[in-house]
Parts: sequence; C-alpha cells; structure tokens
Amino acid sequence: MVTQLRPADGELLWHYRKPANRTANAATPIYSKGLVFYTSDYGAGGGALRVRAVGDGVSTGQAWFESSLRNHHGGVVLHEGRLYGFFGSALACADFETGEILWRDRSVGKGSLTLADGRLFLVGERHTAGLAPATVEGYDERGRFRLESHGRPSWAHPVVSNGVLYIRNWGELLAYDVSAP
Repeated sequence: MVTQLRPADGELLWHYRKPANRTANAATPIYSKGLVFYTSDYGAGGGALRVRAVGDGVSTGQAWFESSLRNHHGGVVLHEGRLYGFFGSALACADFETGEILWRDRSVGKGSLTLADGRLFLVGERHTAGLAPATVEGYDERGRFRLESHGRPSWAHPVVSNGVLYIRNWGELLAYDVSAP
C-alpha cells in the first residue's frame, strides 16, 4: 500500500491499496505531474492515482489500473511520459497517463533496470545484462553480455554514475565504462 503522510504531524493524507499484495511490495512509486504510479507482483498489477491539493487537504482518485503491469522487484523508470519496467517476465513500455501498454519483449528475461542518458541498462535474474534505448517504437537491443551465475539469481539493480555502470552480483561488484565516445 502507498500512503502519503503530512510531514508536520504525521496525519494520513491518502492511501492506495489496489496494487498492493500481502507478500512483498518492493517497487518504488513514481510521481510526475500529479500522478503517482505504484505496482507490485503476486497477482496485483499496477495503477496510477491522481493527487491534487485542495485547500488544506488532498483529493485523490484512481486514474487507471492495469493488472498486467505487475513488477516483482526490478523497479520501473519514467522517461518522456513512458514507464519502462519488467512486468511479469517481460520488459514493457507503457503510457504513464493512460496505462496503455505500447510494447513488450522478453529482452534479458525477468530482471531489473535503470535509465541513464536515454538508455535502459538491464540485468536479467538469469545473469544476462543488456542495453537498449528507451523508445516507444519497441525493444531495440544494442548489446548484451553474461554475468557469472554464483548459483543464485541476479536481483540487484544496476546503477549508472559518472559514465560507469555498476552491477552488484552477489560477492562481486562489476564496473563498466559506458560513457559516450
């Protein structure tokens, strides 16, 4: 469940239960222009809540809900009005305002991602890393490589900082120069 509390006194301003489940709610909500997107897996889905300031209070209402936008743990990013994330076992792009799914692709399989310089840096739980531009036209993989297995799934989120891609893979931290040529 996502909630908003007033910082001054901790009063509950609103909550949104529909995308929640009883097992794990790991994805970070995304906020932009009065819309909050929240998602979880275990059969839940993803939805957007419109949030508006009204006097001293807050008005909320569900903008849309899509049961197939279920994100387990891999995070979701917003880029140019589009959501990108691993929903179920596929990477997908959806319109942030409407929830309409624009495309789906198996890409690197179920995994996690981050966005930097308009590019999606992907890590599949079965030890494959990939790179694709964040575009509404569809999945256009520009490269991939394998990570060592270590006998367990790769679940850590990739991070890009100062032109370096960091991938934590159990007992190791890998660093790759991904700065533009």
